[in-house]
Amino acid sequence: MEIISGDLDENSQIEYVETIVVESVNKKYTVLHQQLINLGFTETSDSKSHQSIKELTRVSDLGEESFRLYLNNKRTDKSTRLKLQYHVTLKDLEKKEIVSYYKRLNSFIATIYTDDRNIYSCGSVIFHDMIESNEFLTKIIKTLDVKTMDQQTDQDLHMMTGYTKQLTQYYLENTKKKNLQLASRVRSDGSVYVSIGTPILTIEY
Repeated sequence: MEIISGDLDENSQIEYVETIVVESVNKKYTVLHQQLINLGFTETSDSKSHQSIKELTRVSDLGEESFRLYLNNKRTDKSTRLKLQYHVTLKDLEKKEIVSYYKRLNSFIATIYTDDRNIYSCGSVIFHDMIESNEFLTKIIKTLDVKTMDQQTDQDLHMMTGYTKQLTQYYLENTKKKNLQLASRVRSDGSVYVSIGTPILTIEY
């Protein structure tokens, strides 16, 4: 959402943004767990009885946040391979807040993760009509110089998958690089729900 914020009108309604960060690291579980506690996260009641998955949550100005720690063994006092999964959602974000929001989010992510992290980011914007939404999608494709790989149209839904060099993260499908998905759906009231996902859409569209 941050990279295409300049293509949004001032009155654009950003309904939903979601970010998921995944990485496997060698860390002591007890150290990481305490670090999250110090940052205001609390362990969920269901998590306390689970041996291999620990979940901690908090609500902040970044949104509703959760951390899942996947343990490979029961030794928590020594460095071990941990899979970290961070998930944050925020509803009703204004255009003027996008750059500031992602700056704060990326700063927080950097305190926990290394540069080897994988980030999945999605957002949804509501437009008043099809013409307005088509203009927005055209701007995104032009701004990011997107190479269209696949397209699918089904009744009120249009979906496109592509690749842009302006995003470093990508996945391979049949040896082809892909890292951007766009979807637009016409709703019953005539408005258009546009979803953007990098490298894939992880939200319902």
